[in-house]
Formats: sequence, structure tokens, C-alpha cells
Amino acid sequence: MPLNGSTLHEKLSEEFGAPGNEETPITTDYSKIVAFLQILGTEEAVLSPGENISLKKEFIYVKDEEEVSTFGCVLVYQ
Repeated sequence: MPLNGSTLHEKLSEEFGAPGNEETPITTDYSKIVAFLQILGTEEAVLSPGENISLKKEFIYVKDEEEVSTFGCVLVYQ
């Protein structure tokens, strides 16, 4: 996704009321989170070839009725 970690968690917090980090997992249905991330992932980002590009695996924490689970996504940003 064309975002850094803090921007991703801000957008998740705006959409779902929680940033999806370890301390405050998202409690929304998993399919809604995936659909939201798919939309975010299709946003266009213009990267400058003269600057370093960062790749980072970020975990999103989701809590259902019984437990907290995680899934990862790859962030690409400058």
C-alpha cells in the first residue's frame, strides 16, 4: 500500500474507530477491513526515483468475540 505506518493507522482509526495496533485492535468484521484496505491499496502514489523507497511490513490487529488476531500488509513509501 502506498502509505507509511502512521498514516495507515490514522486512516483505520478514522474508518473503524481504532487504529488497529496491538493496544487498540479493530473490532469490525474482517471482511470490511479487507475491503477498506483494498480501496486504500489502489490509491495512486507518485514516487521520486531520486529518493530512497521504504518497504515495511505492518501488522493490523483485529479482535473478534474471543481473541485478537493479526494480518500483515506491505507498505511502500518515501
